[in-house]
Amino acid sequence: MQDEQGRRREVEGRLNSVQNTQSQRERELERQLKDEQGRRREVEGRLNLVENTYRELERQLEYERRNRQGVEVQRQREVRSQQAKPLSSVDVPLVSAKGVDYTKLRDLLAGGKWKEADEETARVMLKVAGRESERWLRVEDIENFPCEDLGTIDKLWVKYSNGKFGFSVQKQIYQSLGGTKEYNGRVWKAFRDKVGWRVGILGWRVWRVCWDISTPYEGHLPFLEKRFRDKWRSRLGLGVWSNRLFSRAETCRL
Repeated sequence: MQDEQGRRREVEGRLNSVQNTQSQRERELERQLKDEQGRRREVEGRLNLVENTYRELERQLEYERRNRQGVEVQRQREVRSQQAKPLSSVDVPLVSAKGVDYTKLRDLLAGGKWKEADEETARVMLKVAGRESERWLRVEDIENFPCEDLGTIDKLWVKYSNGKFGFSVQKQIYQSLGGTKEYNGRVWKAFRDKVGWRVGILGWRVWRVCWDISTPYEGHLPFLEKRFRDKWRSRLGLGVWSNRLFSRAETCRL
């Protein structure tokens, strides 16, 4: 009888131990569940913060986009307004560091006599450089060409072509094609095609100059064809000569 009671107490003790262990596990699981719920709420809070921040950024970006569009529209209006005003309404001071008279060049350009103006441009450039008898310009002549004179010549061309012709226009086109102060044959070929000096005719590319403001090519003039063309080809090369001229235009901030 006593043995039976002892075994019963032993079994009851084991059951109590199992129940206690189970209760501890349940409490631990409950604690872990609460911790997990807490972490989940924290993550959800962070996600909400990120979403709110993202929406706020989207609103700011949309505001900036609309603001930029407004600025761009205004800029385009100003550009159109400026384009509507002929550049010929602005006087160009005929300044020269060498005392050269640019009146004839101005009058030829004002009269739309582009071929004659091209020839006169070559003549005055030779006069400025003191190379009238030689009839061509050396590298050092171009590199030391007075900025005052180069600026006067350029401004006259830009003015009377309403921004279509001029050394500064050619320089910008040359640079847009990758041109730098170092001569690059690939860039030069792209440039001469871009300004319309080399055109395709019956499968061939030939040199051709249009002496008219109606040409579709920006920067087509001045070409300085008649005065030094042969000398350029034989002594310096038109591409190298143009590269030096555009470099000088950059230095002179044209």
